[in-house]
Amino acid sequence: AVLSASGGSGGTIYWQGTTSNGTSTATPSNSQTVSVSGTYYFRAYNSCGWGTQGSASVTIAGSPSITGTTPGSRCGSGSVNLGATASAGTINWYSASTGGSILGTGNTFITPSITVTTVYYVDATLSNCTSTPRTPVTATINNLPVQPGVITGPTLPCQNSSGNNYYVSNVSGVTYTWSYSGSGHTITSGQGTNSIMVNYSSAATSGTWTVTPSNSCGNGPVRTQAISINSLPLQPGLITGTTTPCQSSSGNNYFVTNVSGITYTWNYNGSGHTITSG
Repeated sequence: AVLSASGGSGGTIYWQGTTSNGTSTATPSNSQTVSVSGTYYFRAYNSCGWGTQGSASVTIAGSPSITGTTPGSRCGSGSVNLGATASAGTINWYSASTGGSILGTGNTFITPSITVTTVYYVDATLSNCTSTPRTPVTATINNLPVQPGVITGPTLPCQNSSGNNYYVSNVSGVTYTWSYSGSGHTITSGQGTNSIMVNYSSAATSGTWTVTPSNSCGNGPVRTQAISINSLPLQPGLITGTTTPCQSSSGNNYFVTNVSGITYTWNYNGSGHTITSG
């Protein structure tokens, strides 16, 4: 603060600091710059001596500061409520960290309609003193999750199979809910994540897997994958062949009706036999 003194006709004005009735001649001037609150004294002096002192009281106000901020968020485009507090003075809101016009004042600020996450800035002013630098406050725009990528996993699983893994690419912050339109399936692990493990029972039926992405804003578009279950083979028909073969005999033929795509494994619970072909 700059203090000014007048008067003292015929003499020189000397500032005495905060000492009353001082006699210092160190600072002859009509003004003095001070940075500490207090009462400052001045006197005029000439060859006849010291004149009556004058005084000026000054209070030095410290710069205010931003003591807290409250960011805001919403789902989709629109206005966002932001907040800030200060040690003293008036809070000012801006769209830039330096320069620019004041968008609003006060502890709360409602942004204009925005479509993307935007950073606003605040400072505080008191008696021509302004806090620096400006403090950032973020207005966050959250959106629904996008549709997941293609579901990867076996599309022709077998009945009575286990460890079938289905997955989509993971996106941070997204929860994935899986469902199946068929029957006879069990999700053994991973529900809520981008990757699940599935067991199919011996009675499992074909259907469609659906994965639904969700976040704090709600559900996004689903992704589906059709599944065709490979059934277990039916019991073969009657075994045809010699039922009373002789020891040391050969060329004994046993067979069942063939079904395309089926592999037949033969075994005998007696001893002394050799499957020579088939």
